[in-house]
Amino acid sequence: MTTASVAPAAKNTLVYRAPRRLKVELADVDAMFEPVASVHGQKQRLQALGHYYEPIDPAKQNTATEAFTRCLAAWQQWREKKLGRKLATPTLLQRELQAAIREFVVDKSRLPLPGGERRVRLPGALTFSGSADLGNGPPPGTADGTALPSVRFSDERALFDQNPALGKIPLLVKVEKYVKGKWIPAPGEQVHFQLVAPFHDALPAAELAEVNAQRATSIRPAGGVAAGPTVAAGPRQSLTSAYATSFDPADPQRYNAHKTFGGKRGDPVLGHVLQDLPAARFPGLKTAAASPAPRTHSVVVPTTAQGKAGILFAPSRMAGDRYRLRIFLDPIAGLASTGAGKGAVAFETGRFVIYRHLLWQDYLTKDAPSLPPLNSVKGVQSRLAVLGYDTGVLDGISGPITQAAITAFQANYGIASHPGHWDDAATQAQLSAAMITYLANFGPVLDSMNWGHAVSQYANMYVELDVPGRLRDASKTRLDLDRWRRARAWALGQVAGKLAGWGLSNTDLPVMFPAEFETPHLFEVAHPAHYARKKGAAFPNFPVANNYQLYWQYAALIIYNDDGLLQLLLRYLTGGASAKKPPGPQLTRLSSPGIQMLAALSASRLFSPPAEAGQVQINIGNFNGCQATGIATKERAASVYGGVGTYASWVYSPDGFTKNTLHEFGHTLYLRHQYTGNQVGGVVNYQHAGASFCEDHASPAAVSPAAAGAVYDRCLMGYLDCEGEYCGKCHLKLRGWDIGRLPV
Repeated sequence: MTTASVAPAAKNTLVYRAPRRLKVELADVDAMFEPVASVHGQKQRLQALGHYYEPIDPAKQNTATEAFTRCLAAWQQWREKKLGRKLATPTLLQRELQAAIREFVVDKSRLPLPGGERRVRLPGALTFSGSADLGNGPPPGTADGTALPSVRFSDERALFDQNPALGKIPLLVKVEKYVKGKWIPAPGEQVHFQLVAPFHDALPAAELAEVNAQRATSIRPAGGVAAGPTVAAGPRQSLTSAYATSFDPADPQRYNAHKTFGGKRGDPVLGHVLQDLPAARFPGLKTAAASPAPRTHSVVVPTTAQGKAGILFAPSRMAGDRYRLRIFLDPIAGLASTGAGKGAVAFETGRFVIYRHLLWQDYLTKDAPSLPPLNSVKGVQSRLAVLGYDTGVLDGISGPITQAAITAFQANYGIASHPGHWDDAATQAQLSAAMITYLANFGPVLDSMNWGHAVSQYANMYVELDVPGRLRDASKTRLDLDRWRRARAWALGQVAGKLAGWGLSNTDLPVMFPAEFETPHLFEVAHPAHYARKKGAAFPNFPVANNYQLYWQYAALIIYNDDGLLQLLLRYLTGGASAKKPPGPQLTRLSSPGIQMLAALSASRLFSPPAEAGQVQINIGNFNGCQATGIATKERAASVYGGVGTYASWVYSPDGFTKNTLHEFGHTLYLRHQYTGNQVGGVVNYQHAGASFCEDHASPAAVSPAAAGAVYDRCLMGYLDCEGEYCGKCHLKLRGWDIGRLPV
């Protein structure tokens, strides 16, 4: 507020100039959305809260789809737990949606004070919709070095464009003047809204502090994950290089995303960062115009008869972009003002910082099997079955099938005592040892998730990784038997109608995939001889030739195909389906408020086929990806496999399990492989024919075999020894940039 002043207007004339003051208010962010009682308004709010990712189709914006109702129910449950009370009526639920918007979009619904900052949150958990979205090379015939299609950027832009309320912040100003001892509205005043440097000291060192804290070296291990030589390459160099595009040190947005990459730097402030408030929601206000020179990066709005003015602050959608506003009067009672210095009537905010909100909805683990005691028939049967022997049904009955399996096992290990007897001490001891050896290939137990590392990795990218507290308690993340059985049964029912479309003969699915939970696998596959005995008469036989190879190929396709058992199981779990909320016909991949991960020792026995002599061998190799240590799916979910043994010498060191989980998590967010480590003579092959280098990642100076020694950053999305961190281009992609326009 200025003080009263007397200034010369002309020689020998004194003019009294009334002091002015202005009040700046963060208006109701919820007012930017459609009425909360409508389905459309609730969809908009859920999306802004990061709990709903189904595109809002204008023709169906008020249609309550199954995806919407499931996401709303999940959010309601989350909100009720936070509040400690039930939202028993639609009115209460709607009020809480509004309250959540007000406290979430702009952190705590407060303007940032000078020297401080507030987060502006936008949804960031959009996930890929098909395997083509993760293609790691340009179309055949395209030269290396051609940028890949910006699928994530395009999909995200479409989602955002259908919900124009996202990230819009209404600001209101009231200007008053002091007349005859009272503050009264000041009509006709010129209120300027100006972008200024986000840090008061305006020093690059302050603005780039977080960038400079990023890794700037990349290891080149001598072998395995052992430390080796380092090179000067890391996220720091990628980020500073990207910021250099059309850099203007005088621009207060200088380190924000340029319009080339989908940001707003380089666009006029008027109509882009600063827009008119919607008249329907804020009636009677004047429209904005560009401030006259020399006032740069600003717009001006006249006050109404009530002394009011307003602007819609519409920052870019790019996480990490920062803004600060100076709001000032010019002129002040006829005197020019820049909004700075003595006598200015001005208000300066702190920093608004754009963040992406990413909900890690659930993390489930199917633990290592808990088998019956070894000194029981069922304990022996279960171990033999895990090792690939045909024991028939695990029923605790020592019938001829079980006796034959025991005899075969004894023959393999030279045990002559008590042929076919389950209670033979030497047999049980050897069976225990064989089981331990087999499980050692997996772990034998799941490794643990390092949530602190995950959160910090995403914080580096201005992505707020929202991990519910219950996920940090391993006892609360176990996949239980009942939920697994219901999910499996639903998935089997869905797959039954797809076999013909896949070119597969009709198959007795419940027999091929028995409901046996206590195995190392998500999906137990029955011994083919057992299948042949138990299948229905209407189902054709599988040929015995080549160790039942066709049988195992069928099993692999049914599990791993697009819309196969694995994807459907994840859709059931991620969509929150249950006995109380069974899946409807419209249960989709978008029926999830966030992203889910499922960890297990393996998806099926195809991951690590047992190799007991004399038993059926699985010789189809890594058919259809069934030996992958992780699989990202279009179901807003991924799965990771292997236990502590698998990750003892993992390529991402240390903490390989967590970093492999983040690798698959990255795939769900459209991150492509950097390269697979295909090598020729010990040198990384960058040619696409070898499934190698991908232009979505920090690259060498030239993409060719000659560039093998060039400087580049080894990304977590590759499969070479490295620190296990995302590269600079991944940082920018997850922040929302159109990285397809960055230099390759």
